[in-house]
Amino acid sequence: NEWIGVVYGIDEDDYTRAVGANFFKGMVKRIIQPGCKFDTVLILEGKQGVGKSTSLSIIGGDWHLETTLKSDNKDFFMQFKGKLIVEFSEGESLNRSETKQMKAMISTAKDTYRAPYGRMVKDVPRRCVFAMSTNQNGEYLKDETGNRRFFPIEVSEKIDLEWLRTNRDQLF
Repeated sequence: NEWIGVVYGIDEDDYTRAVGANFFKGMVKRIIQPGCKFDTVLILEGKQGVGKSTSLSIIGGDWHLETTLKSDNKDFFMQFKGKLIVEFSEGESLNRSETKQMKAMISTAKDTYRAPYGRMVKDVPRRCVFAMSTNQNGEYLKDETGNRRFFPIEVSEKIDLEWLRTNRDQLF
């Protein structure tokens, strides 16, 4: 699966092929088996305005969500409903406690909340995967245990959005 190299204009290697394949496998598995284990985040690093968020929007289509809400916001988990890709846009440097909080949040298989006007708290199996776009290069990774959940891809200044639009369905 070599879509990352084609779309983001970078050299393919075992890492980029694995990240690209696993990102799509994770999306498909979460659709078929909500709540299944998928605790990684695709991180697109590159200059502002090159199309990082647009590329995620093309992949996710109507099921893409770009959010800046923090996980302590009461509506944070409710916004995931009906979404396939949840993008933490303009991800900037996270301090150690925020990194731990993010790790715990992305590792959860179900979201527990009370919907507006709901009477009871419900468990909702997670159907989305996570991505992040950032203008920084690795400075946001502050996990002393190794950052195994974060898969950064440094993108070029020439993202091929047209190729992605044309081939999106085939990638699934």
